This record gives sequence, structure tokens and C-alpha cells, in this order.
Amino acid sequence: MMFSDQFYNLISAKYQKIAKERSAYISTVNQVIIDHCSQGNVASWLDVGTGDGLRILSILSRTNSISRISVVEPSLKMLNVCKEHLRHLSHHVDYFNCSIEAFPATEEHDLITCLWNVIGHSSDPFIFLKSIRENMTINSLAIFDCNNSFNIRQYKLDAIRNMLKALLRPKELLSFKLSKCGYSTNVRILNPFQITSLLKRAGFSEWKLFYIDYTTGRPTSSCCGQMLVLAW
Repeated sequence: MMFSDQFYNLISAKYQKIAKERSAYISTVNQVIIDHCSQGNVASWLDVGTGDGLRILSILSRTNSISRISVVEPSLKMLNVCKEHLRHLSHHVDYFNCSIEAFPATEEHDLITCLWNVIGHSSDPFIFLKSIRENMTINSLAIFDCNNSFNIRQYKLDAIRNMLKALLRPKELLSFKLSKCGYSTNVRILNPFQITSLLKRAGFSEWKLFYIDYTTGRPTSSCCGQMLVLAW
């Protein structure tokens, strides 16, 4: 088993193909970001765990308020793919090959996104969210999605087991093996109660949780979808 940055180094060339498998889900999450940006109060955007940069291009093509983007990507090979995809952007883009915990914050951002279970690759979700909060202004919004350990549609009987574990050991953080293209890494998997607790501890004052079907991209219930979080 390897660290997440090593894992993404190895799959960077095939990341676009992997993302297409969840295109409906990704499009729904993207639309939430676009709707927020359309309100016109987002000039600076910090994207954590950017991947290949194609989501940034998709979102920017449908909003015009953003002028400055900070890209944080721990995988060097993935970051290089991202730079190639974003090379023609007229926006000011800064690239950082690090985690959010090591991000050299010099200014706050209007919008911070951590998309497609980036928090699941962190060594400590609390420190991860605390680092996000420290890069926000009083008017900033953080948007992130993460795997829901209670998602029966995705995890079947394991979701039931996860619910029982949550009753017996509510603070225990579970993990699962993510395998793509012949490579594997361990990924954390959280439940709605843990996310709520972590947000509160990290200093967020308010948040909203939504649940999105991982296959169809449609809104669903707390036991049938992945978690989408808007926090401030």
C-alpha cells in the first residue's frame, strides 16, 4: 500500500478516464460551485487536491467572477498534468506542490474547494479542515465532498456494518482500499456525524450537508449518497 501522492503520481495519465466513470456525480458537484460563483462574490479560489485541472476549466467556462486561482496538489505528476491543461488560462494561477496542511498561506480566499474525497486522503481530517478554515475570510465558503460510510448503495453490507461501528465506537475513523489501474492506497471514510463534529472542532460556525447519488448525480438521502458539504 502506498501514500496518496505516490498513488496519484502513478495514475495521473489515466485520471481523466477514471473521472469519466463518475461524470454525472462530478457534474452535479460542479454545478453547486458554479451556482455559488454566479452570485458574483468569488474573486479568489483555492482548490485543494486539484487533480488534472479539467474541473477547473469546466467551472471557469461557466462563471466569470474569478480572477485568481491557487492550485494545491500533493502529487507532482498530477500537478504537471494540471499545469499543461491550464496553460492557456488568462486568469492568474499559482501552483503549490504540497498538502493543504503545508500550504504557505499568505492571503485568504473567497472560495475553497476540496473535491472528490480529498479529505479522505488526509492523515488527520481535523487538521485538514482546520487548515481550510484558516484560509477563509468571514465571507468565504468552503465546498467539499467526501465518501459517506453510511452509503448503502455504494458500500452495501459494509454500510450496515459501518453504522453499527458508529454506534459502538463513534470516534473511530474507518478506511478502505482504493484501487485504480492496478495500484492501491488507503482512504479514510467518514459518516455525517463525524463530519459535523469535525467542522465544529475546526472552527466552522455553520454548514449544510447534502447527499448525492454516486452513480446518477441526483440528490438522495443520507444513507444512499456521498456527502456534499458547504461550510462557513
